[in-house]
Amino acid sequence: MSTIALGAVQNPVGVAAGAILGHAVATGIAVVGGALAAQHVSERQINIVSGVLFLVFAAATAWSML
Repeated sequence: MSTIALGAVQNPVGVAAGAILGHAVATGIAVVGGALAAQHVSERQINIVSGVLFLVFAAATAWSML
């Protein structure tokens, strides 16, 4: 939404170029970080932690609906 708003008042080409560059940098950081994390954490550990977090967030959501 902010990209659309910024493109309405600024140069749309510059806004698009900045958005693409920012996305590329964020993706690059995620890839490098994931590769480094994969050297220290097993896939099984990631699966267990993500499963537990899923259950915690599901319980918190259910609790907030009461």
